[in-house]
Amino acid sequence: MVIVVDLTNGIVTLVAPDDTDHFAVRVSAPAGATGSSSAGGLARILAATGVGRLDAGGDAFVDPEAVRFRAAGQVDDRWDDRFAAMCRFATTKGWTADDGAIRAHVEWPAGA
Repeated sequence: MVIVVDLTNGIVTLVAPDDTDHFAVRVSAPAGATGSSSAGGLARILAATGVGRLDAGGDAFVDPEAVRFRAAGQVDDRWDDRFAAMCRFATTKGWTADDGAIRAHVEWPAGA
């Protein structure tokens, strides 16, 4: 699954929620957006929408409840069990924070 963050309008969407084998945050940035301004925009949107936060290394930490909220109505009844298993796996790999947030690699658009 991919959390898409549109830096132009501040909208956060969940894409491919059934794919619990992959997890990332993908940035959709306006043409010409670069570096720290894009990272700052991403950090602000993640915080303002309650989705999560950026760490100092540039990875996102995503609140599992924010994922569940965005998946509602898009997934079948077994999804929550698969998502919970994904969260447990992430914990075994050290990919979660003390508050349960899941680490996600941030995918930036080419040239951003």
